[in-house]
Amino acid sequence: MAIIKMYELGKISLGKAAEFLKVNEMDFMEKLGEYQIPALNYSPHELDEELKNLNKFLN
Repeated sequence: MAIIKMYELGKISLGKAAEFLKVNEMDFMEKLGEYQIPALNYSPHELDEELKNLNKFLN
């Protein structure tokens, strides 16, 4: 599916891909899982920052 490949290559966002396919973002993420494509592509630095922010929120 071309839209999934475009998402995988970073050409379109998750939201835009879901919008194009006329599904919600959760359904699109499930479809990505069927193709073993990660729904979220964080760099190690981005993931570290997200986890720090989550810890601040939870504490």
